[in-house]
This record gives sequence, C-alpha cells and structure tokens, in this order.
Amino acid sequence: MPEAKKIFEVNAPIEKVWGFLRDMKQVGSCVPGCEGICIVNEKDTDWKVMVSFGPFSKAIIMRAHTTLEDPPNKGEWTATGDDLYTKGSVELKKISEHKTEVTYWSSVSANGILAKLAEPIIKLKISADAAEFAECVKGKVEKA
Repeated sequence: MPEAKKIFEVNAPIEKVWGFLRDMKQVGSCVPGCEGICIVNEKDTDWKVMVSFGPFSKAIIMRAHTTLEDPPNKGEWTATGDDLYTKGSVELKKISEHKTEVTYWSSVSANGILAKLAEPIIKLKISADAAEFAECVKGKVEKA
C-alpha cells in the first residue's frame, strides 16, 4: 500500500489549525482532485474525487469515516470507494502560541481491475499530493 508522510509548520495557533482540519469542506478544497464533498453525519462524508491513471481519468465517490478524534491533537480516517481504499491521520503539535507542527500521513491502495495499473502510479503521485495538500493547508490557515 503506497503511503506518504509530510511534516510541516503552520504559523497559527493549534486550535485554529485543528478547526480548519475538522472542517471537511475546507479540507476538501486542499485535496488534489477533490470535486465535491457531501456531509453525511458527524463522522461520515462522501467525496467525489477525480483520479488519474496515466492518460485515463475516473471520478470516484468515496465514503470517508472518522475513526479517531482527539482535539486538537490527532484525527484518523478511512475512506472506501469503487476501486480505492485509503486511510490517514493528522497529528498536531503546539510549537508556540502561534506556531503548530502538522504531521500528515496517508496510504492508498487500489482494488479490482485497476489495481495492477494504479499501484505504480499511486506510488509516484502520493508524495506530490501530500506536499500539495500541506502547502494548501498552510496557505489557507495562515491567510484566514
């Protein structure tokens, strides 16, 4: 299962960073390929994500479920879709009153007919997506 880990600092208090990461619509605006989010309930959301496999693209609906919430320190989730399974976490650490360290981790695995084609592409793409997510979160939280 390909995975990525990105550690980055945000020039904002831990509570502000947690508030952003707890808002799935805000998080979705930073997830590469995310085209929409529907809040199902407090722990579940449906995500429409455009996934590219080489020259092919496919829209996938994924159901995400929050499996752990320890405000403002840690959150974990899983998500399942037609051909993908993902899990991840965010851990926040207060560096100072106005600076927070964020550790973002995610893993993705492909299922079904796309698995053999998708796994090598996911391995190449997951780190770049994690870096893009981190830059977006940092930028949006610091500007808010």
